[in-house]
Amino acid sequence: MEILEIENHAELKSAKNGLVYAVLCGIIICMLSPILVQSDMLFNVISLAFLVYSLYVLYRFSKIVNALLFRNYVYMIVIQILCSFALALFESSSALVLLEALIAYFIVVLCCNMYFSYKIAYEMSSITNLGHFITAFKLYALASFVMLLGIFLVALAFDTSGIQSGMQVDMAIATLAQANSGLLFAFLVLLVVIFATFCIALGFILRGLVKITHVKVRISNIH
Repeated sequence: MEILEIENHAELKSAKNGLVYAVLCGIIICMLSPILVQSDMLFNVISLAFLVYSLYVLYRFSKIVNALLFRNYVYMIVIQILCSFALALFESSSALVLLEALIAYFIVVLCCNMYFSYKIAYEMSSITNLGHFITAFKLYALASFVMLLGIFLVALAFDTSGIQSGMQVDMAIATLAQANSGLLFAFLVLLVVIFATFCIALGFILRGLVKITHVKVRISNIH
């Protein structure tokens, strides 16, 4: 391992700046998501463009420092895509079946994301000697825990609202809103907490990237 200064390596500096821009784009997308989701096409195009760009810059950075950052990020994305395809199979199911599928989806995705996010955060902290990435992971873990609590509240609301097993989703939501307005309000509050915590985590990642002045790389990767 050898220390490589950012200012003395143009390609590494460009890759690092690309990561900064990617995180900035992620923060902006998060802040505008309540508006963007009103147009499925626009949201999908922007999300896909962001994903492609973030993969590109992370690949460049990972290749220079000979790290597994890109590989772990790809694993995380692939698992999310596979789980989304599996969840799509239950779209026409009854409300209770769809709820069970959603709970399974979120638990699997959250657990996988937690695992790969930890590996990415630990490796970034290791090669940069900055603790911002570990802090961001801790905030992400907190948001994930709150999300699991929200899932529990939704499951509890469905269980106590008298929803029948064959009831369709739209009728189930109307019944749920009538019978458990308090639980639904608590769930909305948790969504706000999750959103805010996730944005703060992105802020720590951004600050960590900006503060990078050197990285640890293998000698064979220095150009």
